[in-house]
Amino acid sequence: PREKIIGRYERYLKSLNQEDGEDVANLFLTALATAYDPHSEYFSQSELESFQTNMRKSLKGIGALLSMRDGRFAEIQGIVVGGPADKAGNLQVGDRIVAVGQDTEGEMLDITYMKLQKVVDMIRGESGSTVRLKIIPAGADDESLTNTIQIVRDEVQLKDRLATAELIRTKGQDGSDRHIGWIYLPSFYADMEGGSTSMTVDVKRLLTRLKKEGIQGLVIDVRGNGGGSLEEAINMTGLFIPRGPIVQSKDYQNEMDPRSSKRREAFYTGPLVVLGDRISASASEILSAALQDYNRALIVGGNSFGKGTVQTIYPVSKQLPFFADKERAGAIKVTIQKFYRISGGSTQEKGVQPDVALPSIYDVLGQGESSLKYPLEWDEVKPLNYSKTSDKPFPLSELRARSAARVAEDIDFKLLKENMERVKKQLAENSISLNIEERRAENANARERRKKNNEELRKAYAEMVEAKSDYLKIYKLTLDNVGSEGMTLASDFTEEENTGFRLGKDDKADDANDKAPEYPFDLDNMKRETLNIMDDLISLSTAKQTASVAPAPEEAVKN
Repeated sequence: PREKIIGRYERYLKSLNQEDGEDVANLFLTALATAYDPHSEYFSQSELESFQTNMRKSLKGIGALLSMRDGRFAEIQGIVVGGPADKAGNLQVGDRIVAVGQDTEGEMLDITYMKLQKVVDMIRGESGSTVRLKIIPAGADDESLTNTIQIVRDEVQLKDRLATAELIRTKGQDGSDRHIGWIYLPSFYADMEGGSTSMTVDVKRLLTRLKKEGIQGLVIDVRGNGGGSLEEAINMTGLFIPRGPIVQSKDYQNEMDPRSSKRREAFYTGPLVVLGDRISASASEILSAALQDYNRALIVGGNSFGKGTVQTIYPVSKQLPFFADKERAGAIKVTIQKFYRISGGSTQEKGVQPDVALPSIYDVLGQGESSLKYPLEWDEVKPLNYSKTSDKPFPLSELRARSAARVAEDIDFKLLKENMERVKKQLAENSISLNIEERRAENANARERRKKNNEELRKAYAEMVEAKSDYLKIYKLTLDNVGSEGMTLASDFTEEENTGFRLGKDDKADDANDKAPEYPFDLDNMKRETLNIMDDLISLSTAKQTASVAPAPEEAVKN
């Protein structure tokens, strides 16, 4: 323990000693910006470039995932499939970088103990330029045995962060066929510098294929989606409603700015569910709130984050005297507006409340806007004029009752609730024992509890697989295969295809009893229950429409 702590202090001190004037200015400006509200912040030049990369889902570099090893080396954790490093073939997962050089010749800079972000900045560069890396090959015990390689930089697409979809072919609780579309939205991405990257365009391509496959309902999954482009939120909402207002915003002069969808007709008009959680924020909340106000979608899951503010980015090179090199001055992301639902209320602090709530660990962790420093207050403005897409309300009482009954019987939700009670108790006690024997006993009890829970899960999951494997089929759609003639089972996708990275193997020996089993069919409890809620929604709507009509003969699911 003593050696570990001393080692951590030594690495921290080395990191501090690497700080230069630019780092000090970054720290000061960041502290200054965040004093106003939680979402105003200063971006250093490298942070600004990372933000832009995240928005357009591409970067210029070699296409490698790096992490620090022992605080000394930048180690290759993954390689982007089809990227420059992958095509060059001279860089492997596990290689450790010890020096970086620009162009095909010249001095190489030792990067041992250097901050990871500075190493990344040195390796990235314009397409067509060359970077040299001095590496210790993966698995080499002798650190003096190094190789120097060259890689030509190029545009790298971050496909793992783009929208994807699934076609889920299953049976309803009444035995009827169900074809459900599921779209994952990791963020509301767009190229803010005028490029062609657009989440809405990508979603429309995926949705076009799902419609072609005859889906009876669609789920939009925004769990963990922290937001992004306001324009994308508006355009995305416009896929599901005819022309009309989506959101309104108010600036510091109390001037209102309503924003509307210009699409004449909705692109998809079938049953719609939005699944969110406490991390779903900003643009995710604009989408959820508008679809809820229009009575267009059923909102399922947890209460959203509660970020009801709008930010813009200003370059600050002309305003700041701290930077001799104005190209390194970065930018400030500053809050300029609050946005409001078309029904008048803000999502600020309160977020979007689900129509059918599902238990989540976030319920006891104090997540959300209200837990941050200096959040703006909730308020409301005058509602806009709009017409709901349907005057018939959702049968919420029945939907909630059916869901609550299933949740009470679901093994994952049962164990989740037990864990939530333990966490709630720990937070209330706000203490931890320093007695080593007590700590060991607590750890032993926790291991035994995990083993017992995992045994229950393995048994329950095996029963789920046996009950559903004959008819449940899940097909995965990406922007690469969305136009393919056939459909590919999600289970046939490799790890490389799923992540876009060639990753190293995890050599850690885990106790099988201590490791939670994988979800059956990769359906976590939130996803399973959301599919059940969608089935209820379809069944209840169909029952009302065909109450006096004899049921049609059951058809086999086509695979």
